[in-house]
Amino acid sequence: MIQNALYFVNNPIVVRREEPNTKKVIINVTESKSGKTASVEVYPKSDKFEYDISYLLSSFYDNLEQNNQTFGVLLQNQILDFTIRITYERTIGKLYETYYIKTIRGGFADDRINIYKTSDFDLSITDKIPIWAGKQIIYSRTIDNFSSVIVQTPADESKLERMPTLGCNSIYIVFLNHLGGYSSWLFEDFDIRRKSDKTDLINDKFSTYIKKYKTTGNKVDYSISVKSKVDNKWQPIMHSLAISPVVFIYDLPALQGLGNISGQKRIINNGQNYTIPISKQVNEFNFTFDIPVANENKKSW
Repeated sequence: MIQNALYFVNNPIVVRREEPNTKKVIINVTESKSGKTASVEVYPKSDKFEYDISYLLSSFYDNLEQNNQTFGVLLQNQILDFTIRITYERTIGKLYETYYIKTIRGGFADDRINIYKTSDFDLSITDKIPIWAGKQIIYSRTIDNFSSVIVQTPADESKLERMPTLGCNSIYIVFLNHLGGYSSWLFEDFDIRRKSDKTDLINDKFSTYIKKYKTTGNKVDYSISVKSKVDNKWQPIMHSLAISPVVFIYDLPALQGLGNISGQKRIINNGQNYTIPISKQVNEFNFTFDIPVANENKKSW
């Protein structure tokens, strides 16, 4: 039975009912904030009906790539509010069910279904929040009975743990964690990689020798590699960052060919490959992210 609660939409949200002689089940979903609707028809193969509606509900979420997240304000697009109406068309007549639930853009890496919360909660993935001198404190929680998610400084300072700034080449990363809030980490080392592809060569046999050979220019891609040695109690942050769809870097220094990126800059997580430590107290994590730039080097060649 679905509860009137907040569900993690990245895990299965399964509706079940044992209803004999059901020919068809119609599931209608309405998202309250936008008024948008969607529906699906299901033809049960047995009297025990079971259907995962999480795919239907997740389709209402906007693409986060189109939204520039601003910290310190409400993140309205993380929690959605749904009315779910289910019609069971039976040989003896119709039966109706209605549910009111909310969902958050998040989930857990396990095999549980129908994971939900009934009261506002922290969206932190460690017991305490790591903070660094001169860096914005990133702490997330749901507020006002799941009306939205806010990123702010926690009222209870005992939740914070001050971290040392290691090295002189550090870079601050803020990202959407797997619970649907934001987390951060100060990596003690980074480097920028620049890669250009092979140009195509055009041989113009009607031109003079000097002008005979032309090229189509090179496509140039940029990426950033970050590195940090992380104590065991903070490693859940690394595991969540590795799968995050939304990652920002802060105050990248001016670099030749890249320019100066001040404030927050979106970087792209194209997948990470690393070993999950089992018994080590400290483990080194190395991640690489693509840096999107507006410059297209081939455009005017």
